Parts: sequence; structure tokens; C-alpha cells
Amino acid sequence: KLKIKPSLIFSSTKQIEKDYLTGNSGPYSISKKTCEELIKFYSKNYGLKFHILRLSDIFSKINNPKNKALNRILNKSKNNQNIFIDNKGHNFEYVNIDVICEGIIKILDKKLNYKYINFYGEKMNIVKLVKKIIKYLKSRSKIIIRNSVNNKIKLKKDKILNYHINKKSLFESNLNLIIENELKKK
Repeated sequence: KLKIKPSLIFSSTKQIEKDYLTGNSGPYSISKKTCEELIKFYSKNYGLKFHILRLSDIFSKINNPKNKALNRILNKSKNNQNIFIDNKGHNFEYVNIDVICEGIIKILDKKLNYKYINFYGEKMNIVKLVKKIIKYLKSRSKIIIRNSVNNKIKLKKDKILNYHINKKSLFESNLNLIIENELKKK
């Protein structure tokens, strides 16, 4: 028998909270919420200790995933291609990977003992982000706004700790550095 029970740290999405507040849900947040419910089931029935990290848009100053929105916007802007936006009201909420790592270390050191932890980032509207990138790159890209479809499914709200970022991890203040580092990799 184990003296120390293992603890699961699950990377979920803050989209669940956003969907709960707006009453809209998509397949991504529904699948993440389903995983959270399975984890709660195992916790209740088998004593599994868990922490669910609800992450927003993660960024790094030096390396960002190629398939994420930020890189797609950078590539289209760099190549002077039109950028299509389906929801002009969409806000990214960028949080630095370093802040997330700090939070995980606090969990492992037993300094954070909450089951649900939201990692809040700096909010930036998608149109504002695209305009900043286009301006910085002196791109001839055009922004084209399209209408989107919303699905409506109600989600149950959970008790959550909101983990706010500090000044050193602000996305907007690091945007130029991020753009430069992403362009160097190309």
C-alpha cells in the first residue's frame, strides 16, 4: 500500500468558465468538462487527489506552437494574406507558461491546495491583436470579419481559485519580443 497517494494534475480549459457565463458551449469545452467529471468520479470513489488547471491562451516569449492562433496570425500577416475573424468580440487571455509552471510548483510543494485553479492572463481582443501584429510587421493584410454560429449547452459551475498573473508576465508588453522570436524560427 502506498504511503503517499498520487495526485493528478489535469490541464483543462478556462473556456468551460467562459461557456458557463455565456450559456454557449462547443465540443472542446464539453470534452474537457467530461474529463473533469471523470476525475471527480475517480476522486469520490477511489480517493484520487486531483488539481484541475483551467488554462487560457498560453504563450512563451521564445517558442509558441505553430498551430495556435498567434502563429497563424503572424504567418498570414508576414505573407500579407487576409485574416478572417469569425467572432470580432473574441478575447484571448494570454498567460505566460512561466506563471503556469510557478503554479504547478506551488501545487507540488503543497502551497496551493485547491481542486480547481483558473490561470488568468491578460485579455486582448482578437481584432486589437491582429491590428498590432499587422502594424508591427508593416503588413498589407486585411482583416475580414465573418459571422459565426453558436451552440448552446448549459454547464454546471465549480468552485475555483482564480490565479492572477503578475506584471512580469504580461502578454502585450512582450508581444514585440514574441513576434521577433517567432520570425527568427522561420
